[in-house]
Amino acid sequence: MDEALAAYRGFLPLPNPFSWEPLANPFGIITDDEINFMLNRIHAKGIAMIVDSCHSGGFNDNWSYAKSYDFASELGKDLKGRNRVILTSVREDETSYGSFFSDGIIKGLQGYADSIKNGFVSAEEAFYYARDIILNNFGGMHPQIFDDYPGELALTSVEFPPSMPSIEGNETGKTNVSYTYKLVSYDPEGDRIKYEIDWGNEIEQTGFYNSGVAAEIKHSWKKEGTYEIRARAIDEHGAYSDWNEITVTMAYPEHKIDQRQVNESYGYLVNDTRWLAQSFIPAMNDIKKIELALICWDSRDIEVEIRDGLNGMVMARASKEIMATNDWQVQWISFAIDANLTAGKKYYIVCHSSQSGWGLAWVTSGDDVYQDGEFYHSKDGGNTWEARPIDACFVTYG
Repeated sequence: MDEALAAYRGFLPLPNPFSWEPLANPFGIITDDEINFMLNRIHAKGIAMIVDSCHSGGFNDNWSYAKSYDFASELGKDLKGRNRVILTSVREDETSYGSFFSDGIIKGLQGYADSIKNGFVSAEEAFYYARDIILNNFGGMHPQIFDDYPGELALTSVEFPPSMPSIEGNETGKTNVSYTYKLVSYDPEGDRIKYEIDWGNEIEQTGFYNSGVAAEIKHSWKKEGTYEIRARAIDEHGAYSDWNEITVTMAYPEHKIDQRQVNESYGYLVNDTRWLAQSFIPAMNDIKKIELALICWDSRDIEVEIRDGLNGMVMARASKEIMATNDWQVQWISFAIDANLTAGKKYYIVCHSSQSGWGLAWVTSGDDVYQDGEFYHSKDGGNTWEARPIDACFVTYG
């Protein structure tokens, strides 16, 4: 076997080795002969194959080793047959991160790679558009191309998508009250635009608006909680923008939202030895409920405490079993905590689990955005703590 693609799912040593170790799953190995067989069954004037993976498609020394740094060329030569363009995100000896190459290819095919302004985007134009993004922004990644198509392989006609819509409206409020949210997007070709909105509890589409004209949509929530609103614009030809989102919190009439930090960027692991904490200063004496933004990919229990110090007295506690979701989805989980605190005094939300390993994370910001508290983590089950210049995502209700 000369070259092969190994399918796997990430970098972390998850409990099932088939998820992350390429060679642990023999059914995930696709040889160049198998790829060639499949490509030969496609009856087309030209074929573009895009490989966005570490080592240009999971190429691994334990199976074979190519002296050439240009894996795209080696793979392309083995894929017998003309009229093919092979694009890879990195060289054989490099790691490919975050699907940045695919994102660039997709953006280019929308029309941004049309360098000669003929209304079409070729595989070659999309590659060089994405390659320049990678080379200018990400070190250690060098996309490769093997081009055996005469001329250029046109893939898409230009249809620029609308801009990502802005969203304006209340970020906090009460349940069963209708709030108005204003969305605005611009289409570079002046096409009419409609909006798709995911309210966190239902999905809605509007009618069409002229480009740049604000759409005002009303919505209410019946259940108390924190919701992530997502919206995107779709033009009359079906081209759609990236999603924009805001996070809103709605309280029952008898509750008041006290402290709130909803800026999401990262996730910190929680288990039996890795404990996390976030300090806060309440503005009221009685806290009835806490919400935390969690990511769970393997069902885990979690215990939440309010303490008067990192290793101080436990003022209140609650626990729950968190169920796993697909695609690393953020869940806002509520905990009923009846804590009698002193307004203006610093307290700590402390989280830990009885279970070891990977499976649960508390979502945090990327910066120090909450002025009334700090984020801490412990690697030894809460014995010693280290502060981080970020803040965990939480909401407290009084």
